[in-house]
Amino acid sequence: ASGGEDAHVLFFYGYPGTGKTYLAELIATAAHGRAAPPHYRKFAMQNYRTDEDLWKLVSPPCGIKGEGAFAALFAGAHGEGREKGEGRGARAASAPVGPVVVFDEIEEARRDFMTTALVNAIDHRGFVEYTLKRADGSDGCDTRHAPTAGAIFVLTSNCFLDELAEVWRRHAAGGRPHADAYEATRAEMERRIFTDAIPCSRADGTPSPFAAGKMRDRMRGNAFPFLPLSGEQMAAAFEMQLERRANHYEDENGVSLHWTRDFARLAVPAPSPAAAASA
Repeated sequence: ASGGEDAHVLFFYGYPGTGKTYLAELIATAAHGRAAPPHYRKFAMQNYRTDEDLWKLVSPPCGIKGEGAFAALFAGAHGEGREKGEGRGARAASAPVGPVVVFDEIEEARRDFMTTALVNAIDHRGFVEYTLKRADGSDGCDTRHAPTAGAIFVLTSNCFLDELAEVWRRHAAGGRPHADAYEATRAEMERRIFTDAIPCSRADGTPSPFAAGKMRDRMRGNAFPFLPLSGEQMAAAFEMQLERRANHYEDENGVSLHWTRDFARLAVPAPSPAAAASA
């Protein structure tokens, strides 16, 4: 399959436990047959706050130790990449589908990561920057760019919950079809997030993760709210988690686990008749 000449970016935001990361795994499975390295990587952004931690994610400066795991996803796929400043037009017109890369809880990311490495990666004809020791053995390093064409970046967030609850409640009122209410909610929330620049959290004033104008422009049209689950949906989600864990345990240990879907009904209580009638 062709991934195009640019990276693809999706922003999944909303309530915890509603399937944001799981949907990213399904995208990787659909594109590559499985959600596992090197086709799928998830980075929990709260783990990359110090310089040393950040260098585990992005390529460190010359002479500094660091894994640069994000950069390595693309540097390894493109040999030694291009010299810094080399024309971007040298890339192929269309790249194969690349890895699915999840940046989980993007509001926890350092501002300098959002405004440099991530913006560059998701931009038109995007790239990741990394350093290599010089092949001739001389002191210093060369800075190179590896294209991100065809990659799928999924940014997840628990931001904007107060606004999302209010907007959804208003658009879903009066028995409006859920699909119509969802599209209206999505459109209004996109305006609030990327045009009005509402904060991540109204309660504590946590700023929006999308401070960079280029980041906001790139994200428009690619934001998808995840709404609270009903009791029945929670039970179904728990069933899927049970099945995934049982299958993973069997793959890793060669031992089949017996489980029953009824267990999910015990763990997620059914709503009372009064609650069900008001839903």
